[in-house]
Amino acid sequence: MDRRCRQGRLRPAGIVIGRFGRGSMRRLLLLVVAGVLASQPVFADHVGIYSESTGSSCILSAGLTSTAAVIHKFDTSGATGVRFRVDFSGAAGSQLFAFNTAITPVGTLTDDIAVAYGQCLSGTIVVGTMVAVLNNGRLYVRPANGKSAIIYTDCDFAEKVATGGSASIGNNDCNPNGVDTATWGEIKSLYR
Repeated sequence: MDRRCRQGRLRPAGIVIGRFGRGSMRRLLLLVVAGVLASQPVFADHVGIYSESTGSSCILSAGLTSTAAVIHKFDTSGATGVRFRVDFSGAAGSQLFAFNTAITPVGTLTDDIAVAYGQCLSGTIVVGTMVAVLNNGRLYVRPANGKSAIIYTDCDFAEKVATGGSASIGNNDCNPNGVDTATWGEIKSLYR
């Protein structure tokens, strides 16, 4: 049987362009690749506040503390630094006295602090510990003032987004993956 394309050229007998038409294989390949990429697990870095440097509990006791640790964790590829702030507004009357870190920070913990690790680190990274008097409520790790997200730099010095956690003071309802309160402006700034 003589099979001719619309242009009048002969086609090999095994190739049939049926109802799928030309370009269908490209679309199918694109869909398969998109499906594979979408099914890959997504790992996000997380910066949280914990009661000690192991990062096992985000429940803090009210009163004077020198062990409350800010920890950068769950990094799979490594990081060289982080930029964030700690928001004390959820624990009215709390007072920060010092932020102790082995690395020289740039800025202040409550407004905008950047900490460079000096090398590529991965896993659980203790950024520093706070000396503070804490009242009942919550502390939050938030984006640095003027930034729309908590930023960390990977080992190739590319800036990436990390999630921020919270710590509960004086009660046992700590949920670092819970929904934090935010203003409408903060939400809109995430999509600019």
